Amino acid sequence: MRWNIVLSIFRKELKETLRDKRTLTFMLALPLLLYPMMMIGLSRFQRDMEKESTARTAKVILWGEPAPALEAALRQNNFAVVPGHGTPAPLAAELEQGRVRPFPSLPREEDKDADKKVEQLREEAGRSPVVLLARPLILDRTADVVLVVWPGGASAQQEIAVLFDSVRQDSQRARRRAQNVVDDYREQLLRQREQQRGLDAGFTRGVRQQARDVAPPSRRSGFGIGSMLPFLRLAISATAGFYRAVDTTAGEKERNTLQTLLCAPVRAVEIVSGKFAAIATITTIAVGANIISLGMTFGNISSSAGMSMALTPAQYLMVFAVLIPVTMFTSALFLAVGVFAKDFKDGQNMLTPVMMLTMMPAAITMLPGVEPNALTVMTPCLNVALLIKTLLVGEARPDHIFLTLVSSVAYATLALLFAARVFERESLLTGGKDTARGIFGLGTDRKEVTPSLAFALFCAVMAMLFYGNSLSKIDIRYLLLVIQYGCILAPVLLLVFALRLPVRETLALRWPGLMPMVAGLLVGLSGLLVSSLVIRLLEPPEDLTKAIQKVMLVDRTDVSMWWIFFLAAVSPGICEELFFRGLVQGGFRKLGLAASVVLSALLFGVAHGSVYRMLPVTILGLAIGWLFWHSRSVYPGMIAHALNNGIAVSTMTATPLRDYVLEHKLRHVPLEWSAAGLVVMATGLWIAWRFRPRTAEDHL
Repeated sequence: MRWNIVLSIFRKELKETLRDKRTLTFMLALPLLLYPMMMIGLSRFQRDMEKESTARTAKVILWGEPAPALEAALRQNNFAVVPGHGTPAPLAAELEQGRVRPFPSLPREEDKDADKKVEQLREEAGRSPVVLLARPLILDRTADVVLVVWPGGASAQQEIAVLFDSVRQDSQRARRRAQNVVDDYREQLLRQREQQRGLDAGFTRGVRQQARDVAPPSRRSGFGIGSMLPFLRLAISATAGFYRAVDTTAGEKERNTLQTLLCAPVRAVEIVSGKFAAIATITTIAVGANIISLGMTFGNISSSAGMSMALTPAQYLMVFAVLIPVTMFTSALFLAVGVFAKDFKDGQNMLTPVMMLTMMPAAITMLPGVEPNALTVMTPCLNVALLIKTLLVGEARPDHIFLTLVSSVAYATLALLFAARVFERESLLTGGKDTARGIFGLGTDRKEVTPSLAFALFCAVMAMLFYGNSLSKIDIRYLLLVIQYGCILAPVLLLVFALRLPVRETLALRWPGLMPMVAGLLVGLSGLLVSSLVIRLLEPPEDLTKAIQKVMLVDRTDVSMWWIFFLAAVSPGICEELFFRGLVQGGFRKLGLAASVVLSALLFGVAHGSVYRMLPVTILGLAIGWLFWHSRSVYPGMIAHALNNGIAVSTMTATPLRDYVLEHKLRHVPLEWSAAGLVVMATGLWIAWRFRPRTAEDHL
């Protein structure tokens, strides 16, 4: 790729953007003007409404015979009290004589079938003569609330019901104010009874319950802003890239400038790289402007209203950083889809649903109780929105951050590679049509896997692994089979056969000789000892350790040892090596020894889904990658991988080894054992180098 051409296209797109008033409006004008007007205006409107509601004289109708103190308290709290209005004489008599039953108490939320019982009680209350007579008085606004007071003696419990309209805000506010008055009246009544009977203060209450919020101001502020900030950020990010993507694809088709660009001596990948860089830059600037505007707006609201809504600059910087992967994803997706449009109007029609689909997951974060889990951290856009929310409240876990960023980068890479593939189809760029097989390159004869194709398959497999791991309800044995053979091995075989690649050469299924196999044996024997040095520096948490033990079926006494070794050692050795070494590292072969080994090892570590496991697994991947490069075969790596996992399983399941660890209280592998492991591994790596193939044919 010629980066000077990419840079020229990038500068061209930026200049055209600066001339586009619509893009500048959505990118800078809206965040700098709309947010302060909207947020400050809404907050002032809400405060004014609350003041008006407090100052407003609410209408309350009293039925029954309330104590004079309760009626006086209502009048003192700005209620217009109308005793007995609309009460028929028969109903007043029945209330006075106690023939109308009070409403039963609602069940607690934790009670069994609480929702069903609540609905049943509401239906029964709806048939009560009190409700039937009070309903028209409240609905036609004769009163905001109706207080029904059942008779009670000096020592008996008195029942009071507050009837209101949940749809009308004035009635809702009047209900809250009336309940506060009744609570104060109850406290006053209890104190009077204690004084009359010579009891100690608080005797009749027995227990005084109070709740206090322990969340610090920064956490409360983060929660309040984090409930709406992710959706706003993703919405403005998608909107900022939307118009630029439409204009740079469908708009240029309509103006016939895209065809002119294709006639120039530039590659399609250089065109898409320059356009993508421009859209991503514009969107990133828009995101930054929005974050600055929101920070200033919330700070102004916090200082003027005395509310805790301010965040630190570091928190806003973290939000900006985690938005970059999803910005890349939406930019590449808009760019790829926009090419299919014939003109600007058609591009708007096609990209509007795509933009809505990217924004909808972020709206889920505004729902109460939505938190990161095995599924949400893998869902595009939703994972970033939840990560922003957890970062602002201080609950972001390293594993969740790791998985969210990895999955977001994987989705962005897939979208970008798809955009590059679409731009390579000149029939689409010139306004023609193409088939799905043509776009994805299916059915064409290939000789080898390219680095971009290998990385694209890695991203696709990562997405499949994420969703495969979310199937936690099925038996762990079948889950491991689905992950290894369905999510890892099956995509490899499908790609090889769909693209008609030579199986033996693509997956390096060749016999390397005896000594490379011995090298794989030595690396497998020492891998766990060497990786234990890293575990000392970054010790995994207890929940991760338990999860690893569960995967290795340590707690399954009903499963035989042979079945455990097949699932936890043999299957990963076969499936993961065919993917990470045979296809991925084989696809990176053109990049050279260092790049192919290091990149495949890093991807191998990332795929294990934990920041704590990444470094130890990467070290093992470096050693196996060295074996693969020099032997040009996956078989030594299979031996090393399966043996490494088998030893790990044995230390957890084999009784003699487990008893030895418990007896000597070994928390970590002794350093002398790790030193011996380094010597054994170095010997194995030297053997792989010493007995590597010497002829050009042997390297094929």
